Amino acid sequence: MDNTPSKLQQLRAGLIGMIGNRGVLFVASFFTSVILARWLGPAGRGEYGIYTTTVTTMVVTLNFGIASANTVIVGRKPSAYRQLIANTMVFAICISIPLFLIPQFINSDKLASLIQMPSSYWIMASINFWLTMTFLSLSGILLGQQDYKAYNGISLFQGVLNLIGAIVALIFLQSGIAGLIMINGLLITLIVVIATLWVFIRKSSRFPAAGGPSWKLFRETAPVGTRATIIAILENLHFRIDLLLLGFWIGKESVGIYALAVYIANVLMFLPPILNSMIFSHIPSNGIGSAKTIVQLSYMVMIIPVIGILAVWIAGRSLIGWIYTPQFLPAFVPLLVLLIAEIPKAQVAITAGFLAGIGYPAICIVGALVGLIVNVLLNIWLIPNAAETGAAIASVISYSIFAMIYLIGVYKYGQLTLKDLEPSIVLMKENMQRFIQPSNRIGQEQE
Repeated sequence: MDNTPSKLQQLRAGLIGMIGNRGVLFVASFFTSVILARWLGPAGRGEYGIYTTTVTTMVVTLNFGIASANTVIVGRKPSAYRQLIANTMVFAICISIPLFLIPQFINSDKLASLIQMPSSYWIMASINFWLTMTFLSLSGILLGQQDYKAYNGISLFQGVLNLIGAIVALIFLQSGIAGLIMINGLLITLIVVIATLWVFIRKSSRFPAAGGPSWKLFRETAPVGTRATIIAILENLHFRIDLLLLGFWIGKESVGIYALAVYIANVLMFLPPILNSMIFSHIPSNGIGSAKTIVQLSYMVMIIPVIGILAVWIAGRSLIGWIYTPQFLPAFVPLLVLLIAEIPKAQVAITAGFLAGIGYPAICIVGALVGLIVNVLLNIWLIPNAAETGAAIASVISYSIFAMIYLIGVYKYGQLTLKDLEPSIVLMKENMQRFIQPSNRIGQEQE
């Protein structure tokens, strides 16, 4: 009797595992968010929000889409995974070395005043970046292989270590030895990378293939990674630039209040990003036959923010005041508006997973760019007049346009008809099998 799990069982197990991982990460992030709010207040929380937004944008830019490209390529060519690992390690080193050498060519005092940390911290940060980039890229390979057990295991391990790291960091802060926080983060990342490499060593016997860097494979990966990077930068700015604009026009306190609203909205909407990862890992090896189901699923997830709106409307104000102190009560109204914005954003999470899986076609760049431009223009008009609520309203409009363009992309590249875009529970059931069974492959493995 064959005890091999079915495709549906693998997807279910993967989904449950990802939800469990999100739970651990939620505990870590919630603990950190409460401490930050209570210790720093709105103004300090705003300064922290501006810093993290800037750092996140830098990481997204320097990552060059390698993790996403690895997911796509390994889905098309499973036996190439060892070469992808070698390429990832080499590429990460090539990016990290310039970061490592910066303090050697710039006066350390000037550098410290620019980046507000000693040059020794900068060196550790560059090493940490290399390790983080390596981990993300290796995780992308696991996702492309649809090895959800290994992917979720590593992610859970990382989540637990991050929770421990957050507690240790707070102890260091209270003890006046903040300098150890950088070393603490570096050690955690190093442990996660070693654990991930150990997983691949254990898996190697199941995937006998040539190893070592491959220039040919890199040339195949680069176009996908380049498109993924451009889209990631545009989307990251689209989702975060309102924080920077609020800081420019209103002040850090406004940023702190709005950042909390954004955080709560993202926590409540944890399921669409998980589904995005599942779809992204599925499409490269299974093709465009799932397009109809993707459309219907994108409609179904739009119900989730509606439930969030009702929950926040009933208990949001009291919980914000109790958990984060009354100083953050002004975040209540922007939060409600942001949850309305999450309705089209949830749809984007689903359609983006499909478009990413087929290699990031040009319409992804168009959608991300148009959404960003609309968001910036609306924020320029609305923030001076309505502050945080104005920024949230700009998100509602720009996310809706963004979602419409991505839906058009699924219609075009999924080879659908206009009737296929009509919401239908019956159609969802009829096409579920297409999501489970491989069909219409978009890439064949080449020997």
